[in-house]
Amino acid sequence: MPLLLFKPWPVGQDPREDWVRSARQAGFDGLQGPPPTAPEQRLLLHEQLQEADLAFISNLATASDPAVSPNQHLLDLRTAIECSLDLSPLLINACTGSDAWPLPLQIDFFEKILALESEYGIEIAVETSRGRPFFHPWITREIVHQLPELKLACNFAQWCCTTGRLVMEDDPRLLRDLARHGRHLHATVGFQDGPQVPDPRVPARADPLEKHLRWWETVWTAQSHRGLETITMQPGFQADNRFPQIDADEVNRWMARLLRARFAAWEQNIPAR
Repeated sequence: MPLLLFKPWPVGQDPREDWVRSARQAGFDGLQGPPPTAPEQRLLLHEQLQEADLAFISNLATASDPAVSPNQHLLDLRTAIECSLDLSPLLINACTGSDAWPLPLQIDFFEKILALESEYGIEIAVETSRGRPFFHPWITREIVHQLPELKLACNFAQWCCTTGRLVMEDDPRLLRDLARHGRHLHATVGFQDGPQVPDPRVPARADPLEKHLRWWETVWTAQSHRGLETITMQPGFQADNRFPQIDADEVNRWMARLLRARFAAWEQNIPAR
């Protein structure tokens, strides 16, 4: 069961050939990002990915405005999925829905997400993100309890920001329950003051980094027990204007090396069921 690591491309920019090349040179297994809007750009990117032997995970984000209806979210998601198919994605990472919806509406919405997954024959992992239905671990557990087939793109760093603490330390059972639904992981380190520590490499951030690594191992274990063919992760450190001296690309390469070493050690002693 290999670990596949995906390089993000800069937010709000179309992919370029040098990003594909840099992903391969840095040892990533693929790219993660939104599909280009123009069909010719999608076809070109697909060719570049194939030539570089890189996989692709499609990032799809629908409107963040809580006034947008669930039906519009679903229509936008459908359109984006159809664009993504040109790139033969390994899976869809969907950041969709609204935290303002009541629980019955969220349940109905995610039932329709599962129907889309079945219709298009591609896995859809819904990201645990602020401003979305999965903004909080306990409400997330409530939803997946009612929809056991639903898959998560686990971004635990977002929950650290939402709750103001390293929240997955609170309840090991909660973490195990949610890990059973984890399909994809965002390797971003959050802390009590935000969704991204300024620099995970410095000793002062060793504690949140170690805790996130243990949480990710819990998801790996659950994925192993489910018999997944691959484990996928995206080191997702993003540039921050508050810390212009930190190179986000360099941090993501560092995180990728750390994850490969940690995964190799975990594989030597995978916990029993």
